[in-house]
Amino acid sequence: MRGADSLKIVSHVPIELSFIINCFLQTHPNNFIIVEISGTRRLEIGVVVPGKFAAFTKSAAIGRKLEEQITHIKELCKHMEIEITGSDLTEKIFAA
Repeated sequence: MRGADSLKIVSHVPIELSFIINCFLQTHPNNFIIVEISGTRRLEIGVVVPGKFAAFTKSAAIGRKLEEQITHIKELCKHMEIEITGSDLTEKIFAA
């Protein structure tokens, strides 16, 4: 999005993911995540907007740890639709 729409809040990152994403971003200054909204918002436990998260890091160890944590959330949170679609050493793509 461009302009004022790019600053508009449409939803929040699910609480189950927010801690892991925050830790990932703070682990190294070059880590970053791109989020692409992939569907319309709906009401579940709060407002949910499906999105595709692409996480990038230069560290294979950080990438593996992020994948482990996302897989763990997927096992714990059966109500969330989480799918890991990309997984080379430096890019982890997951949808939630």
